[in-house]
Amino acid sequence: MKNLKFVVLTVLILFISREAFSQKIVECKASEMNEKMINKSKKAKAEYLQFENFTKEFISSEKVSKSRAVTYIIPVVFHVFGSDFSGTTVNRSKIERALDELNKEFQGRNSDFNTVDSRFRSIRGTLNIEFRLAKIDPSGNSTTGVKFYGARSGFGNDDTYDSEIRYFAWDNYKYMNVYIQSDLYNNGEYNNSGVAWYPNTGMSNNNTARVVYNGRYLFGNTNSEFAAILTHEFGHWLNLIHTHDGGCNGTDRVSDTPQDTQTNGGGCNEISDCGRYINYENYMGYNGASGCYKMYSEGQVNRMLAALEHSARRPLWQRSNLIATGVIAGGGGDLPAIPVGLSESNITATSFTALWNSASTATSYDIQLWIEKNGNADLGYWETQGNTAQTSYSFSGFPANSTQWWRVRANNREGSSSYSDYRTVELSGGGGNTLPIPTGVRSDNYHSGFYITWNTISEANQYEIQLKTNGVWSTEGTSSTYYFWVGKKGSRTSYEYRLRSRNGSATSDWSRSYTANLPLFGPSSFTESIKIFPNSVQRGNDVSIHYTGKTDKSVFVTFYDINGVVIKNLRMSPKTNVISYNTSNLSNGMYYVKINDGMLSQVKRLIVR
Repeated sequence: MKNLKFVVLTVLILFISREAFSQKIVECKASEMNEKMINKSKKAKAEYLQFENFTKEFISSEKVSKSRAVTYIIPVVFHVFGSDFSGTTVNRSKIERALDELNKEFQGRNSDFNTVDSRFRSIRGTLNIEFRLAKIDPSGNSTTGVKFYGARSGFGNDDTYDSEIRYFAWDNYKYMNVYIQSDLYNNGEYNNSGVAWYPNTGMSNNNTARVVYNGRYLFGNTNSEFAAILTHEFGHWLNLIHTHDGGCNGTDRVSDTPQDTQTNGGGCNEISDCGRYINYENYMGYNGASGCYKMYSEGQVNRMLAALEHSARRPLWQRSNLIATGVIAGGGGDLPAIPVGLSESNITATSFTALWNSASTATSYDIQLWIEKNGNADLGYWETQGNTAQTSYSFSGFPANSTQWWRVRANNREGSSSYSDYRTVELSGGGGNTLPIPTGVRSDNYHSGFYITWNTISEANQYEIQLKTNGVWSTEGTSSTYYFWVGKKGSRTSYEYRLRSRNGSATSDWSRSYTANLPLFGPSSFTESIKIFPNSVQRGNDVSIHYTGKTDKSVFVTFYDINGVVIKNLRMSPKTNVISYNTSNLSNGMYYVKINDGMLSQVKRLIVR
């Protein structure tokens, strides 16, 4: 019997090792390539060290706060080489979508920005920057900002491809150049995600300043979290260093990001590393690529603001260059006016609607709330809540009868106005029986549908979920747990959803709406087709096993304990491809779940806590 247990456990370990290898995040070589660039000459080394001194002085001066009030616009050109990116394609619409998502992430408008781990929520930073596709090329002709060529490789190398890069490059002092390839280093490897270089005048003078990125990892070609690696690479272009650079003895030269190590292997788990919990949701680490990229820190934003003053970056965002590259219309002072006529309506104990007058030439508006820090309003910060083309915006989910502050600015293609004066709102109204709105709302998106998760409300025993279809909200279902599965509906890939908490006598207001975007392609391997949700579950709650394979046979699910002893055998219907199991009869600890479709099998880990 002992020998049998040993054999089973050995097989499980082999499965687990294969799983861990298949999910390993491909290393970004920015640190290696930038070190080569910096040490290539005494001039490059001196420039780097001098700018590090400038960055320190800039961040410690009043200049950094003034820079936060500036709207930065960067003209960008994408050079796309080839038509096949590991079975995916790259077209103009995918580039535009990827850039839109990237801009949201820099500006803190990503859908999961407000779900950052509470340990790091207070240091979230946003950069008032927008990367726009150029509309005028170097010859003065109209352009889409996306150029297509035959397949080429190797632009991720240090300087061995400089002559080729210069041939395709647009003036580095007028355009940010992004090169989309499949084999970044021309070494037969097609899974390297991207690489980018810090600001350097030698590279800009040579027209080799760049971001190089694998087209298979653009938004729409992979899941939305892994696609955020593009935001990681743009961070390098603005002088950000990996958070794990040098490990526990290294530094990313940012004061508020805790040290971590590249090999921590924690994924989206709250792991203590180098004596502190790591900021695992940070765009400049590796952990977030596992499914939780959410934030830059305030210190990183300050460092990027300094980078925008570098002589290799500053010319790009000057008004004259924005006009020359067509990303703003020009013609002199065409920015929208500051919104006026601010007021509120529909004030309740937990919600209100903000109103303002239409601003001349405005096409949209940004709305911000003042967020208290550690319960102290004097130590808070402004946080963007949304963008709308309307002249109103509804807020909900506040603590009952609290005080809130808000402000708004207007946008058009020229840029943004300054923010309006802020308004103070004293919330009041019945609300005695109103339950709190669920917080921590997010979605985990798969080709076949998505899971919605939230933080539970102690007073609630049920949650109602709604989807918006053709502008109309309708109830999709209810849940008595902390998650809900929404299956894919036809060919639809984008879903707007909201939820509220309920019990026998009270109902909360609806949460704000959230968006789930499903990947356009299904899993590329058996390993990727299996999801256990959640993989760390509180004892007594359900765990769901989801399989997106195309087998027409039943799928068998087996639970093992740490010693390889079978705990439970289940059979999954091929019609549903999902099964739930309640963990009430399991003790706290680690378990293994084996999924077998009759041809292939895979083992996943499960933590019961």
